[in-house]
Amino acid sequence: MAYISRMGPTQGSFGEAFSRARGSTPKTELSDASGISRRSLTRWETEGAEPSLDQLRTLIQVLPEGAEDMLQALGLLPPSADPQDGLSSDEQAIWDLGERRAWSEGHRMRLIYAHRAWEQEQDDVRVGARYAAFAEREHEAAREAIERLG
Repeated sequence: MAYISRMGPTQGSFGEAFSRARGSTPKTELSDASGISRRSLTRWETEGAEPSLDQLRTLIQVLPEGAEDMLQALGLLPPSADPQDGLSSDEQAIWDLGERRAWSEGHRMRLIYAHRAWEQEQDDVRVGARYAAFAEREHEAAREAIERLG
C-alpha cells in the first residue's frame, strides 16, 4: 500500500477537507460506494489519520467536488491562485473598481480580459504604424536609388 508524502504546506487538515467534501453523505453510504471501511472514514475525519494513495484515488472518484480541497490539505496541490496575482496596474485598478461596486469576480475578470484585448489591439496598431513608417522609408530609398541609376 503506497502512502502519501507531502510536497508542500497543508491547507487545513485532511479531516476538515474530507468533512467538507462528504457534506451530508452518510459514512455508510460513502463506505458502500468506495469500498473503504467506515472506521477509516471516521479516523480521517476525527482522528487526524490520512488515506493511502489508493484510498485517496478511490475517494476522489466518489467525491470529485472535494478533490482539490483534499489534495491541498495533504500538500499535494498548491493553494488556488488568487485571481489578482499577476495583474498590471491598470488591471488592478479595474479589479479594485469592481470590488468597490460589488461586481462579481467573473464580471471583473471579463473586463480585465477585454482590457487585455484592447491593449493587444493598441500594440498591433503601434507595430503596424512602425512597420508602415519603415516600409515608407525603404520605398523612398529604393526610389532614390532608381533615380540615381536611371
